[in-house]
Amino acid sequence: METGEFRADADLDAVVDGLIGATLYLLLTGRTSDAPERAEGLVRVLLDGLRATRAPAAPPGPSQIGNSALLVPSCP
Repeated sequence: METGEFRADADLDAVVDGLIGATLYLLLTGRTSDAPERAEGLVRVLLDGLRATRAPAAPPGPSQIGNSALLVPSCP
């Protein structure tokens, strides 16, 4: 979190609960053959939710557009 890779408001306890809970569920239900695929999917979903989002790029200003901003057709 200090490096900015993860969201500052991420609930790490919930992440740990999700990982442990999903693993225990697979073990208790005997679905260990599904475990590798399920683990990859779970980690992907958790990381997507944890990643810090980058601020959207600002729309281009007049200096970035060049003179094309001045080429707006006028109504007759």
